[in-house]
Amino acid sequence: MVSEFTTVEIFSAFGTHCRKNKYPLSKYKKMEQAFWQDVAEGRIMIKEASYQDFQRARHLLQHAGVDKSRKITSADAIIAAVALGLALEQAEVVTFCVEDWPLYSIIREIKAYTSVLAFKFIGVEKAPVSGSA
Repeated sequence: MVSEFTTVEIFSAFGTHCRKNKYPLSKYKKMEQAFWQDVAEGRIMIKEASYQDFQRARHLLQHAGVDKSRKITSADAIIAAVALGLALEQAEVVTFCVEDWPLYSIIREIKAYTSVLAFKFIGVEKAPVSGSA
């Protein structure tokens, strides 16, 4: 399952891939069509963000961005909040696959997230940067 906002990031990644490789629009459209086919066939499910998810995202932005002086984007905050909301709705641990190192390094230190999410980092690990403690 992916958050609705994650679909925007997926299509952004498709665009980046096509630009870097100088692929035509037709290649992008094929990637887009394959994604929606996966959705239609149930291989990918999309979870819409709820009002509570947005509240959780705002709290995460305050906690991580202000209290902990960590860089976190609004997109990352809503994606993490949707994963947290899903786990709470299902009342079970949910595996949250994260490619974004800054997001992963933040939420793995927050009990509200670690108590209901099992993290799987799928990106390239980076050394902590100054001011990220």
